Amino acid sequence: MIDKRHESLFWHLFAGTRGGLNRIRILQALSSRPYNLNQLTKLLKIDYKTTQHHLGILMENARGRPGEKKYGGLYFNSEFAEGNMELLKSIWKRIG
Repeated sequence: MIDKRHESLFWHLFAGTRGGLNRIRILQALSSRPYNLNQLTKLLKIDYKTTQHHLGILMENARGRPGEKKYGGLYFNSEFAEGNMELLKSIWKRIG
């Protein structure tokens, strides 16, 4: 069963804001393997600063986690994000 608090937060982060689709795409990419900022930018074909912005929002809301804090450091999905991928997929289907 989906926790209503998580569902509400996910709807806000991924459907209630303009950048939600990019944030979903970032989490989907990170679910397959870790990426650094440049790799995500190229993979998703979005601007570097845009990618950086959305990663920052995901980090603030515990949906992602950085690896080493250095240039070229990798980003990973958090355990919370991985544990709620079904909710993320259902949101993607409804808005995507």
